[in-house]
Parts: sequence; C-alpha cells; structure tokens
Amino acid sequence: MGVSQEGKEMKKLLFCLIPTVLLASSCATPGPFYVGIPYGAPVSYAERQHPGIDFDIRRGTPIIAASDGEVIYVGEPCPGEPHCGGIFVALRHGDNFRSLYAHLGKVYIENGQVLKRGELIGLSDANNSSYAHLHFGICKIDGSCINYSQTYNPYGFWLGGKPQCFDLNKD
Repeated sequence: MGVSQEGKEMKKLLFCLIPTVLLASSCATPGPFYVGIPYGAPVSYAERQHPGIDFDIRRGTPIIAASDGEVIYVGEPCPGEPHCGGIFVALRHGDNFRSLYAHLGKVYIENGQVLKRGELIGLSDANNSSYAHLHFGICKIDGSCINYSQTYNPYGFWLGGKPQCFDLNKD
C-alpha cells in the first residue's frame, strides 16, 4: 500500500508538536489542541486509570509519527466497546517502547512499514461514543498498551519539555 496523493499533500504541511504527538495546525497560544482526558485520570476501564492522553482535535486532523519506528499494528482492536473504535496504529521504537495512535478514521501506512519522525500516519476520527479525539500512548515493549500498568507517562517524552512547532523540513 503506497502513500496516496492525498497523503503526499498532507505531508507537505507544517506540523505542531504536542507531547511527541504531531498534529497539523498553527502554533497559536494556547495551541490548537486541548487535553480531554489526561494520563492516569480515573476511567471505567484500563485498570481504572487512563493509559494515555486524549487530545481533543477535529476529525480529519493529520497525525504523524512522533519518532522513527516500524508499524507493528493497524486495525480496530475492540469493535463495539465505547472507549474503543476507529483504527489503532502502533509503532515500535527500537527495543524500548512503542507508541499508540488510536481512533483514526483513515491511515496511509501498513504493517511492517518503517516511518521517520514526522511522516504521515493517517487522519483522526472518533471512538465508538462519537468523541472526536486522538488517544496517544507510550507503551512498554512487553505490554498491550490497554492497561495503565503497561504504559509510560507520555508527558515524560515531550521534546523540549513543552509543546512546540515541528517543521518537516528541519530536524
């Protein structure tokens, strides 16, 4: 599966970095994004603590790779469950951790593909409860990223310690 013309055009955009998650937008303060459900917040699933960060963004927002990695999962892991829904993508980053991008509506990548930081993964959408957002998680290499105990706090992975612009033409 190659990258479509639409995907190639999306990659030409400047992207804004939020805690290692890269979303297309300007970098106006306070930013084009809001944290809907933070890491560790009380929830009714995932060992009762949220195993990632939910960024409230519009459907169709381009989502790009936070770091170099190999695509190891593309699919919907739990159809019908309210906190699930949409396409989930997992990238393996060496032997140390994985990143998870959940609730996508369209993807431009496939299993086994190697991505560079900033490459387009797909477009955001919503979960089965129609909550439009991106769920982003940093997963332990031996965990499924579904339970809180199988994840790392994504806030500890922010480049520069805070949101910042990311230009695809610069490192």
